[in-house]
Amino acid sequence: MTPITTNEDATTARYALERAMLAMPTMQNCPEWQLFAGESLLATIPSANYELNVEWGKLIFAWWDDQRSQSWRVIAYQIDDAELLLQVTRGLGRELATITLRNEVKWRERLLIEDLELPERRRLYPQTLA
Repeated sequence: MTPITTNEDATTARYALERAMLAMPTMQNCPEWQLFAGESLLATIPSANYELNVEWGKLIFAWWDDQRSQSWRVIAYQIDDAELLLQVTRGLGRELATITLRNEVKWRERLLIEDLELPERRRLYPQTLA
């Protein structure tokens, strides 16, 4: 994971995460992200219901739905092809967690490819380079 320790790190992380989230395809009529803590699904978040902000040199990930809202300070991140891993704190740093924002479309593609036999994966590999 890439740590976030300075204001510059927070700004760089914000733009890297936003760029990754915009680059990942979403379901046509339902651009949503699945929010996980471990393997537990916490919420499904429409793209209009979250934000990344840099406040006082800290990167803040906030999300909301009709029942609740939460804000987390992001202290490290990792961008994967189908998900974003965020190491976060809350409550003056007392609560430390790793949350995952998963793009369901890319995640399903990944699972389908992993289930294929090696010759079939090799045949599809050039398409991933395009």
